[in-house]
Amino acid sequence: MSMDAARTSKALGGLHVECYGEVTSTQDAARALRVQPPYLVCASEQSAGKGRLGRCWRSDRGGLYFTLVLQRPEQDWAVPLVSAYALWKGLSSKVLSLEMKWPNDLYVEEKKLAGVMVEGWDARLGAGVGLNVNQLSFEGDLASSAVSLRMLAGAEFDLEVLLISIVSGMLKAMDELSNHGFRFFQPALRRVLLEADQPVKVIRDNRTYTGRLLDLGPSGEALVQSAGGELFTVPAQHLLEAR
Repeated sequence: MSMDAARTSKALGGLHVECYGEVTSTQDAARALRVQPPYLVCASEQSAGKGRLGRCWRSDRGGLYFTLVLQRPEQDWAVPLVSAYALWKGLSSKVLSLEMKWPNDLYVEEKKLAGVMVEGWDARLGAGVGLNVNQLSFEGDLASSAVSLRMLAGAEFDLEVLLISIVSGMLKAMDELSNHGFRFFQPALRRVLLEADQPVKVIRDNRTYTGRLLDLGPSGEALVQSAGGELFTVPAQHLLEAR
């Protein structure tokens, strides 16, 4: 079943939804809309999908690509971490050994399944999600570094049903963030991230360091130890992409 805006909107309690066949990126399309948040933009393909730090997200047909636009909350710096956690929580019952890698990626056995990237546009935040769903294979470098839900489960997924489930979970998480603050999520996020124990990259003074996440503080700050033993504290504010 293809994604239908009216049907998805009804399932999400009347949320404004726009569905496209192809866009440059759902972030760009969502930013251009002049609609009162929250609202949702999804697409079957992206010609220039966005990842964090200017990276490109390969967005062929079969994946799930959307941006959920929110009114900027008081703790806007927490939205990238909380969005990624909501995605992990929504998929963890469907995928064995699903890991959340700091700050915003989901992996299964060292292969990337999904990513989240949050941009700030004045009073709005756009939480963009790219999830590999029904792809049967990947080419080039992605052949050894990416995986899809279909490759893991051996079955095709209904993109619209999956979209509704994930967005419902993200909206609930944003309500909890507004009502209770980041401290509501910090213990669970800390546990999930530290259990993954995956290498992380930190950009500091225009240099990229590879290391390990040692802790996640009450304000979302990450304590990272580089391969050379140097300790860095990365404020959560660095995870929000300014536009």
